Formats: sequence, structure tokens, C-alpha cells
Amino acid sequence: MQRTPRSAVNNDAIAADAECVLDRHVRERKLKASKVRMKLVRSIACMHGHFTAETLQGRLDASVRVSKATLYRTLGMMCECSLLISHEFGQGALFYESSLGHAHHDHLFCIGCRGITEFTSPSIEALQERVASESDFELTSHSLKLYGYCGACRRQRARETGAKL
Repeated sequence: MQRTPRSAVNNDAIAADAECVLDRHVRERKLKASKVRMKLVRSIACMHGHFTAETLQGRLDASVRVSKATLYRTLGMMCECSLLISHEFGQGALFYESSLGHAHHDHLFCIGCRGITEFTSPSIEALQERVASESDFELTSHSLKLYGYCGACRRQRARETGAKL
């Protein structure tokens, strides 16, 4: 298993691509392509890592002032046109990540600290393809999320309970 490295990408090019994709999406649906929404798209498209709507609002710089309603609508639109991927980790909030410039990966989710670690595993990918093939199933996508405790949370839990690791 390997941790998934982030590729070195040109943030300006990614932001411009995201803006074009969302602009087309908005126009096709005869919606408003506001300047605020496009600033928001440019900011989100360049983010690395996972975020919730709440943490995103805290990360935005002062030049991007946006209401919660616009924020949630924009996140939804970005998911609709595949600029963002949303993940439900069972913690009562959707987590988002930009899909631009990032290779496919899977997730380890710590139920203690809510930390997310990305990883790739060629053997897991091969197994999924083999299972699909043996089942005469055309695999179009998948999402693998593994739940448990990270090392720091395991150590903390052991200290609190007196258990050995």
C-alpha cells in the first residue's frame, strides 16, 4: 500500500479549467454564473485535501465572501459536473475533494480524530477488476473507504483504557 502523492500541477490552469466547466454547466441549465460563484470555484479547485462546507468557509480568503446558501449550491454544482467528489464517512457531514489533477485513490478514515489518509494499492485495484470480470460485471467506478483508528488515536485510547497496543 502506498500513500497517494499529490501531483505537481499548475493551479492557475486547474482553476481556469474548473471555471470553464462550471460556466458551461451553469449556462446549460440557464442558471446565473455570478462572479462570486466563479471566485469560489477557482478557490476550491486548487485546494488539496478533504474539507467540509464548514471548514471550507473558514479556509476561504477575505476576497471570497459567500453566503452559506451560495456555498452549498456551488458545492452541489461542482459535484454534478465532476469537479468535486463528495464522500460520506458516516460522521454527519459530507467531505469534499477536488477531482482535478488528482489520480484515483482510496481512503482510510479515522473514526477517532476524523483524519483522512489517501492511499493507492495496485493489488486492491487488481482484485476489484478480477471480481468484476469473474462476475461478468462492467466496473465503471468504485470508492473504497476503510474505517478504524489512526496510530495516534490508538495510542490515546490505549493510554485511557490501560490496554496494550
